[in-house]
Amino acid sequence: MLLGALGGISFFLRPNEIGILAATCAFCLFRAIRPPGGFHPSMAGLVNILVGFGSTAFITCSWLILQGDFAEFLDIVIRYNYLYAQVEKGILQSLFVGIYFVIPLFILSFTLWLMLLFRKLPDSPDRNAPFLSFLGLAFPIQIWLTILSKRLYPHYYISYLPVMSVMTVFSLRFLLQMMRVSSRKVNSRVGISLLTVLAALMLFVTASRQWKTASEIISSLVGSGRFPAVDQRKNPDRLYVNYIRERTDPADTVWFWGNQVTMNVQAGREAPSRFLYTYPFGVQGYPTESMIRETIAELMQARPALIIDASMDEMASIDSEAWRDDPTAWPLVEYIRIHFRTTDTLGPQGWVVWAPK
Repeated sequence: MLLGALGGISFFLRPNEIGILAATCAFCLFRAIRPPGGFHPSMAGLVNILVGFGSTAFITCSWLILQGDFAEFLDIVIRYNYLYAQVEKGILQSLFVGIYFVIPLFILSFTLWLMLLFRKLPDSPDRNAPFLSFLGLAFPIQIWLTILSKRLYPHYYISYLPVMSVMTVFSLRFLLQMMRVSSRKVNSRVGISLLTVLAALMLFVTASRQWKTASEIISSLVGSGRFPAVDQRKNPDRLYVNYIRERTDPADTVWFWGNQVTMNVQAGREAPSRFLYTYPFGVQGYPTESMIRETIAELMQARPALIIDASMDEMASIDSEAWRDDPTAWPLVEYIRIHFRTTDTLGPQGWVVWAPK
């Protein structure tokens, strides 16, 4: 029941992040219908999961209805996420990027999955068989649901970790058994060595993305015995935050055209609209005329001190002529162009600053 309740919370936050819940329901259902007759205990587990999920759904929906926000909730969580997933990136690209982020875990997890698929596991206690079957089912389900978003953000792939981490442990265990090492002492040493190599590989991959190139990391490790420090002076966020603080007052509002809400938080400046980021305006089929009128009214009232175009490649920039082909969103872009002017270009990414005329 707890799994169902937590799965319900996950669904209402992001509908496609329910891999473990979906795999558990499918596993219970398969086990329940396999016997020739009678009531299988797995059916009781499935019922408990559905009750937990239903309870979460009932409480959440009831509260939203009482607040008068249920329609908006469906619009944002269901309709927007569906339309947003249709923009830009493909499923295959999302799959390969996700594998890249967790490649050490993926290699061992995929090895175990192939063992399960082709029944090549070494002899193992029967008590592990149901759990291994569940992992074999959860592995492709979790990957498929995650890549449905078609987005390449690293945090989208955090959902891989629970299933792949457990599968990695079993994979290492079975690989050691297949080596047929007779001595327990040697077996333990081999296992520790493999885990050490895996941990070092994961640490190295993480470090190479977070700090500098692989060659620089190796040089620093050999020369000083530690990873190179991060030079915060070269952090582009610091440049943007300082720019905003120097040119605005704490009571001013600043609006980012794109997905850079973190700059508002770091600079201590509120956004002038409830649309803290503007991706919804660029998702075909999502913006409505009432939404655009509401946003224009918010800009007229708040009079933002700056509008910073940080759209880059994720959506059309404010000065893009592509907006003229979108009769719904065009009035908003036209309002900005009429009442604001470009004054500066920021950072290596070339963010364009718009200030009131």
